[in-house]
Amino acid sequence: MKRIPSILLVFFTAAAATSFFIKPLILSVSRRQLEGVCRGSSVSVAGAQLSPWGSVSLSGISIRKQPSYFITIRRIKIEYSLSSLLKASLKKILVDGLSVTIATPRDDLSAFRSELTLGPPGVFKVGAIEISGAQGEIQSKDLRFVGRGSAGINLSDSSLYYVDLKIDTFDGAGLKAKDVVLKARQGEPRGIILTGPIEYNKLKIKAVKGSASLKEKVLFLEGVSVQTLDGDLTGHAAVRMEGPVEYSAEFSASGLDLKAAVDDFELSDKMEMTGGLTGDLQIKGKGDGGLSLNGAFSVVSPGGTLIIKDKRVIQTIAKSTKQSFDAVVESFKDYHYGKGDIRLGLEGKDLRVGIFLEGEQGKRSIDITVHDASWARLFQQ
Repeated sequence: MKRIPSILLVFFTAAAATSFFIKPLILSVSRRQLEGVCRGSSVSVAGAQLSPWGSVSLSGISIRKQPSYFITIRRIKIEYSLSSLLKASLKKILVDGLSVTIATPRDDLSAFRSELTLGPPGVFKVGAIEISGAQGEIQSKDLRFVGRGSAGINLSDSSLYYVDLKIDTFDGAGLKAKDVVLKARQGEPRGIILTGPIEYNKLKIKAVKGSASLKEKVLFLEGVSVQTLDGDLTGHAAVRMEGPVEYSAEFSASGLDLKAAVDDFELSDKMEMTGGLTGDLQIKGKGDGGLSLNGAFSVVSPGGTLIIKDKRVIQTIAKSTKQSFDAVVESFKDYHYGKGDIRLGLEGKDLRVGIFLEGEQGKRSIDITVHDASWARLFQQ
């Protein structure tokens, strides 16, 4: 049996001794840093390990502040090398088994963020961070969230190199969603996007499915199918994750049911409308608020019927067309149309809807403005 060279033995002995004496220091510094970020919380770190091969690990991390939040982390591993340390950088931080529970039912989620003290960036730059086996549950006044997942982020260029996300429940900012699955990895076209029911204000979507992939800083969704209004939207979308997030989507619509739209938006006391639509929809926007929307839809043969009940809408039409109130009431009492177009567009934050119909009883034209793009205020002008 060959003997271990004496220099190697000395190295391992020194490394073991260093790890033994430095472990309490690592635990103490780590705990103080976490207490500084999470003010007023109770912090514990069960273990620390210094590897001679270029890593520091912390395990059994617990951060609790009753009754607001409880955070546990199975392990954090910080990887480095001699050359990276000389450049004041860390190769990667791995976070395994992150669990976050936030319970602020009487306050918005911003109340939780205000309890954190995030100082200026540290001395060391971090090349990448990888989070695995994460799960979270949030119960705040403005958000309900239950989900789990893993992700890898290249911090040097702010790109996502993989994501595996499952959202059981999301309810916030007017959006409700269940059973959302997103899996994608850089350079691989076999990812997926799947959802259960989604509701935005009063627009109801039964399901979404398609393929997902990551290419540099862009998430691509291809072959997307959206089931809504008893019909389908098919198309593609892209999200650029650089600076303010940019997104775009193009869809073709088929079999959209106008009666389903009236029912979903709870407008049956305002109007009755039947018929089907086909057409196209384009959406572009930025995370800092810029948004454009254009929709062009055509009525499907044999058309349908339109009955307007709301007196305020009739008064608006009478004023814009310079007709009497009774004449407008009569013209929309049981109007049958065979042809028509519907246009959607945005002017600032207002959604503009133009309806142009043609039938044996003549032509009808209606312009609707939805202020602040809120479907809930439709026909309340």
